[in-house]
Amino acid sequence: MVIPRISRTLSIFQPSVRRWMAAPPRLDEANVRQSVKSAIYSLSSWNINAFWPRPVTRATAIINLLLSEAHLSSDIIFLQEVTREVRNCLLRDTRIRSNYLATDAEDTAAFDDVSFATMTMLSKARFSSQGAIIDPISRFKLPSQYGRDALCTDVFLPPTTASSSLHTRIEDCKCLHLVNVHLDSLSSTLSYRKQQIACISEILHEGNNSQTKQSNIGLIAGDFNAVCQEDQGLIMNNGLIDA
Repeated sequence: MVIPRISRTLSIFQPSVRRWMAAPPRLDEANVRQSVKSAIYSLSSWNINAFWPRPVTRATAIINLLLSEAHLSSDIIFLQEVTREVRNCLLRDTRIRSNYLATDAEDTAAFDDVSFATMTMLSKARFSSQGAIIDPISRFKLPSQYGRDALCTDVFLPPTTASSSLHTRIEDCKCLHLVNVHLDSLSSTLSYRKQQIACISEILHEGNNSQTKQSNIGLIAGDFNAVCQEDQGLIMNNGLIDA
């Protein structure tokens, strides 16, 4: 199965020029405020509900919660139903500018012909402290009634035994496939969700079919819109495990 793929960019905010720019694959830990060394990653996923009243205000409240001291700060944030206005609001937030890398910050191509899209944000402190290499970023176009896609971010994590992550070969890293999804909604689109899960499973398993010895881990999160009884079997039927 050939799944259409569109290359995207992960961006970092540059205070010197006051704009978001393409992030280097590996961040300089010295230029990041805080480093966190832990074997556990935290992920938060939230559908903002674009058609509910006051989406910008609601998105701000969601980010306030996710980034509050009382809440476990998220290493990975998946957002669904992000409108252009919400995107602009998020990218102006000083906490996000200081602490996160963001997809779709340099342009609004992901929002062409759709009312909303997904966005992914990664903690600069967390992934710089791990010496991670983040590349590539892709949107895989899915069979869909509503123009949905799978936003995939590949993170290459050096082995814990590496003396210096700066000199670690990418072939020796563990690849973490992070896939942010918003599957078609309503019971009438079950046939599309079946195809979408099949495509996403193929994306995750693709790396494991390579002839390299690289270790791969895949994670899908987001809004699966599992509204039918038959949705419950899609994960297992496609060789995935419900985490």
